[in-house]
Amino acid sequence: MWRNPKARRYALLALLWITMVVVLVAVRRVLLPFVIAALLAYVLDPIISGLARRSIRGRTVPRWVAVIGVYALVGLLVWASVIALLPQIYKEAIRAFSDLRDFIATVTPERVEAWAGRINQTLDAYHIPLDVGPDATAETGTVSLDLAAALADAIQSLGGILKTNVGDIVNFSRMLLTGVVQAIFFTLLLLMVTAFISIDGPHIVPYVKSLVPVEWRKDFDGLLKSIDTGLSGVVR
Repeated sequence: MWRNPKARRYALLALLWITMVVVLVAVRRVLLPFVIAALLAYVLDPIISGLARRSIRGRTVPRWVAVIGVYALVGLLVWASVIALLPQIYKEAIRAFSDLRDFIATVTPERVEAWAGRINQTLDAYHIPLDVGPDATAETGTVSLDLAAALADAIQSLGGILKTNVGDIVNFSRMLLTGVVQAIFFTLLLLMVTAFISIDGPHIVPYVKSLVPVEWRKDFDGLLKSIDTGLSGVVR
């Protein structure tokens, strides 16, 4: 089989695909900003290209100026949204954490047993052979489960996790602030890479096209057109 040139070609192609998949899996976290940046550059390209084709006082707008203009507009919209929404989101998150902590503190074994009793009444009303009370007896044809004890243990464990990992409002605020800082750095990197791709966009596609053999370029152009049509539809 290996004497067949087509078999060797397919084997080499399979090896290249496997190698590429392994590399992508190994560096997926590093590539993530670049993949997202490429998608953002594709989404913004019609606006940037439209601005770059305009003339001001007889001079065509440079592509990098169009990129800066789009960034300024998007940044202004994001800034206005953050100023309007972020304080409210923070306040609601703090209130939700406080309500959850207060609710867990009010859950006592007696209250859990009362819930189990009401569940048993509902099960009996619908003739469901299940007993979830604390004093469940194994009757014939009835499944017994001490739901009260299980629920109490779960809530107690959840309370311990909250106290250990979150602690209080100060620790929760610190965790939230850390996440915001990480998101800011990721966003800055993403915007930088997107800007570079947007500015050099007209040179990227011709360069990739130059790597394709001449006899395949017609199929390559058709493939790019189909992909662009599909992605444009998704964006719209």
